[in-house]
Amino acid sequence: MNGVIAAADLAASIGYSAFFAVSVQDAVRNLFTALLLAEAGALFLLGGFFAYGGTIFVSKVRQLVLGTGGEWRPEDALRGEKKAFSYILLASLLFTESLLLSLIL
Repeated sequence: MNGVIAAADLAASIGYSAFFAVSVQDAVRNLFTALLLAEAGALFLLGGFFAYGGTIFVSKVRQLVLGTGGEWRPEDALRGEKKAFSYILLASLLFTESLLLSLIL
């Protein structure tokens, strides 16, 4: 998944350089690292939402406001954390990649 995101960002950077007549090196240096950083932030938020969505607080609010859902179980929190782990891991890889590229380029 990380490779797919990086390839899409690289293609966007090359397209940006062709459209705005900017050198490819400048486009990769500026846009590619910024895209990686923005995607890492979005994935961190998404992972946090999944982890927070399984907590007892959210379950009780959903139960009171919407009148849906059953009783909260610890398995619900564990399921949310398992789902969030993959997003947070991918975000960590993208963030590290963005930092390394900004230091190298």
